[in-house]
Amino acid sequence: MLHAPIDNNTVVQFDPWRLLGIPGGAFLPAGFNNPVHFNLFDVVEPIIQGEQEDIALLERAAAAAAEQPPRRHQRRP
Repeated sequence: MLHAPIDNNTVVQFDPWRLLGIPGGAFLPAGFNNPVHFNLFDVVEPIIQGEQEDIALLERAAAAAAEQPPRRHQRRP
């Protein structure tokens, strides 16, 4: 299988019988698509957005920490 970039129109297709684990040609449940199409970007995009938000949060935290003087450790009695 060739690798391809994931963009807004990345649709993957699944064989419904293999997906359900039933013999090929057997009756599919009512309303089950043949074949099953799935837009991969709908799943990947929120993950990408979350990672970008995490990176921005880490960058802000690092900048705030750089502006503060180092904390002194208190000695325990």
